[in-house]
Parts: sequence; C-alpha cells; structure tokens
Amino acid sequence: MGLDDLAKGVMGGGDGGGSVDGVMKLIDRAGGVDGLMSKLQSTGLTDQVGSWVGSGSNEAVTDDQIRNAIGDDELKKAGVDPDDSGGLADALRM
Repeated sequence: MGLDDLAKGVMGGGDGGGSVDGVMKLIDRAGGVDGLMSKLQSTGLTDQVGSWVGSGSNEAVTDDQIRNAIGDDELKKAGVDPDDSGGLADALRM
C-alpha cells in the first residue's frame, strides 16, 4: 500500500476522516508508515496489522480502535476528525 492509496482511502469519496494533508501529517508524525503500523501493533492490533502485510484477507479495525491507538490529540494535530476516523480505519487495511 502506498501513501497515495492510504490518503485516497481516508478521503472515501469526500466523506473520510481528514484531508490528504492531514493523513500525510499523521503518517509523518508517526515516523512513516512503519511507525504508524508499529503504533497500532503496540496497542493490541498485531493480528490486524499482520493481516494487512501478509497474504490472505485483511482484518478490519474500528474507528474506536484507531482512536485508542493514535489518540484524539494526535488525530486532531494531523487534521483528522477523531469522530470521523472510519475512513482511516478502512484505508489502513487496503
């Protein structure tokens, strides 16, 4: 998955949880895609993250799991609305 794919997924046709700039900021603030994945793994989403990088189906994550893993403050700093982070949850498992 590339950064463009992640950003497009978050946008979700205009209903996503933040702008492309916001998504890029979130990834940057986490230290890149690997940093974001590590952060998710450290909060109990190891199986889900593993399914995204392996073969087979991609396990889903919920808005609440994303909010708990990343935190409302960090989402806000990146310009992503914590109450509408479903686009990010969907995009991460692309």
